[in-house]
Amino acid sequence: MDQGITYKALVDGKIDVNASYATDGRLKKYNLVSLKDDKNIFPPFTCFPIMKNEFADSHPDITKALDKLKNVWNDKDMQNYNLMVDEGGDITDVARLMLTDKELL
Repeated sequence: MDQGITYKALVDGKIDVNASYATDGRLKKYNLVSLKDDKNIFPPFTCFPIMKNEFADSHPDITKALDKLKNVWNDKDMQNYNLMVDEGGDITDVARLMLTDKELL
């Protein structure tokens, strides 16, 4: 089922459980609870930059800058920022806010 449909179904009481991303802003918007996957049924979703070795070697400043972003934001942070964009916030402004909130700009 499409994620947009499942959130409406949750809010309307038509379903009780939904598989979602932990960083989805709708979790905050609809005050939903993330359940612990204590059986490790769902694989982890880890986002990270990928680049060719040659590019990384010739641009160490970019690699160093990207390394500063590692583990800076948690799921709750990302829910807030994603919700801002979902509700019409400018993606560039939200990205800038993310960096200034963590004193990276």
